[in-house]
Amino acid sequence: WTGNLVRFQRNEHSILSYKELNFLLGILFPIFTAESLLISGSHGERRRVSADVKNALENDSEWTFDILQLEKVTENHALTQLGIKIFERWKVADSLSCNEDILHRWLFTVEAHYHAGNAYHNATHAADVLQATSYFLDSPTVAGHITENHAIAALLAATVHDLDHPGRGNAFLINTRQSLAVLYNDHSVLENHHVALAFQLTLQQSNNVNIFGNLSREEFTAIRHAMVEMVLATDISRHFEYLVKFNKVDLNVGSPYFRKPLIEQLLLASVIACWQDILELIRYASDERRRCPGRSS
Repeated sequence: WTGNLVRFQRNEHSILSYKELNFLLGILFPIFTAESLLISGSHGERRRVSADVKNALENDSEWTFDILQLEKVTENHALTQLGIKIFERWKVADSLSCNEDILHRWLFTVEAHYHAGNAYHNATHAADVLQATSYFLDSPTVAGHITENHAIAALLAATVHDLDHPGRGNAFLINTRQSLAVLYNDHSVLENHHVALAFQLTLQQSNNVNIFGNLSREEFTAIRHAMVEMVLATDISRHFEYLVKFNKVDLNVGSPYFRKPLIEQLLLASVIACWQDILELIRYASDERRRCPGRSS
C-alpha cells in the first residue's frame, strides 16, 4: 500500500502521511477511550459511558432509534459509540477472530475519516445507516436468508459506506474531471473510493487496526468481496439494476433460500445495504419533529 493517504478536505485532496495519522491517533485515541472505555480484568470487555449515552443507546435495536440524540450526547462520536454496541451484540470481534481493542481502534479511525463539516454525508449518517442495517438484518424475514459472514460484512460496509465523502456527488466529480473520476473511469467513483480507502486504512500495518489480521486468505477474500459489492451497491445510479436482479430472487418465507448460491445471498445483502442508504429519509419523514442527520429542520 502507498505510504501516503489520499483523502478529501474542503473539496480538495490533501496528503496525510501514515506517520502523522498514527501520531494523531496515539494522542486522541487514549484520551477518547479513557473517557468512554474500561477494560475489565474478567472475560470480555465492558464499556463505561455516561448515563446520557447509555440512555441514548437503549433502543438501538428499534426503528425509532434517535441518532441525533446520540450525536448530541456523544459530542459527534455517535458512530464509534453505536458501532461498539452493535458490534458487541453481533459478536463481530469473535467472527473476525480479532481483539476488541483493535476493533474499537478501527471504529475510531473510520470515524476520524468522515468529514464533520458535511451537511449530510458525515459520521452520524454512517451511524444511522449502521443502525438501520442492524435492524433489518435482525428482522425474522431477513435473518433466515443471510449468512453470518454476509451479516458481518454488511455491518462493516455500512460503517464505511461514505468514508471520506467530499460533500459532492459523482456527477460533479466526473463533470469537473477530478482525479478520482479519472482513476475509476467515471464508474461509481465515490463508492469505489469509500471502500478502497477503508481497506487501505485497515491493512496498513502501522495503523494497528487490521481487524482482518487473523482471517485466512480465503476468509479475507470472501469478506472483502462482500464488502466491496455492498458499498458499490449504494451508488444510487445502480439501484434499478439491483432492483431488477432482486425481483428475480425467490424470497418467500419458508423457501429453501439457504440452499441458493452464495451470489444470491450476497445480492440480498447488497440490496439491504443500498436500501438503508436511502430509507432513512422515509424513517425521518414519518416524524415531523425529527430531521434527517445533517439536514436542517
